[in-house]
Amino acid sequence: MKKSIKKLMAALLSVILILVVAVPAFAAQSGDEIVARISVCSRVKEVPSLGHTWIYIHNISDEPIQVGAYTVPVGEGVSVGTFANTRDDGRGVYYNIEAHCINKYGDHDFFSITKEISADTLNKVSNKILTLNNWNIFNNCMQFTFTVWQTATGQFFANLLFPAFGELQMRIAGARHRNLNMYYPSADRVYKQKGSGSGATLAVVRESSLKTPVG
Repeated sequence: MKKSIKKLMAALLSVILILVVAVPAFAAQSGDEIVARISVCSRVKEVPSLGHTWIYIHNISDEPIQVGAYTVPVGEGVSVGTFANTRDDGRGVYYNIEAHCINKYGDHDFFSITKEISADTLNKVSNKILTLNNWNIFNNCMQFTFTVWQTATGQFFANLLFPAFGELQMRIAGARHRNLNMYYPSADRVYKQKGSGSGATLAVVRESSLKTPVG
């Protein structure tokens, strides 16, 4: 029985990895104005979190852009991810936890893939983020991140529950190490999303939510 399960898992992983390599990513459609760079990121270093994946969006336009419930000023960026027990403000979507903590603790040893996106694509990404304010073992940080990434680029990564498996897929697809510098937001610009959809709001996180490294 154990051998059968192992064979099944190996076959499933093989199919997923084929999809990761074979399914082409797409950026902005021809003629659409590029307004941002989106990155899918993974760091598998810390205990007890067992790793973390997140999205980072950098504004390269000449005006502010909207990412979920957060407005990104010109020349700045925002990280977006979901957390559960490793943050003190509850389960769900957070803005700038990763960007703040990785810069604060000097933990730049993460993998990332970056693509450019148009205003239309960014709008789809923003709306998707607003609907994903939850966390459980299946709707975890990897599910959130890969759902948003697929919305932005069309590239599929499977949620295999443990972030290490997500990072493996990213590395096979060409993720690079220490290849992304995120804007360093101050502590008062790190937020927890409250509610979902168009009525979602932001609340500054507690200081205690910033005391744990990411990943």
